[in-house]
Amino acid sequence: MQSLGRSLQKRLRRGTKTTVKKRRNPNQFTTDEVRTATLIETEGSSSCQRVKGRPRIYPFIEVRMCNRDALKPVASTFGTTISHSRSANIQCPPELFPPDGRGIWEVRTLGERAESVMARLDPMLTPLTRKKWQKTKRRCQYLTRKQQLAEEITRLRRL
Repeated sequence: MQSLGRSLQKRLRRGTKTTVKKRRNPNQFTTDEVRTATLIETEGSSSCQRVKGRPRIYPFIEVRMCNRDALKPVASTFGTTISHSRSANIQCPPELFPPDGRGIWEVRTLGERAESVMARLDPMLTPLTRKKWQKTKRRCQYLTRKQQLAEEITRLRRL
């Protein structure tokens, strides 16, 4: 009892209840991670992507916006860079996507890195976003199995 403060020692002797403050950030999320979770909820999407030279189809997460500066926390959380995607139509104001506004800024991550980011941010995501991510992962596994079966069939046909 020596290490406890005097007021806490008195309360313990009297038998009164002591309240312990709840930690506000028990998982120690950084500001960038919190902002990333918010942007995934509002602007993010997920799907499957085939990488050339690899037999699997990988799930990916992407966040696309006109404002490049708003994507910096997402890029640091994903561990990737901000890239641009050009289009034929005007998607952004010209001052946000020079010279003509025909494009959009995006940050994307795929595979194991995407899975680890989503696992880390899971406590901050809504149930709907979690459900969509699980559905995307199942779809990618299905497409991978379907592709493997198609390759096996073509291999057997050659024999």
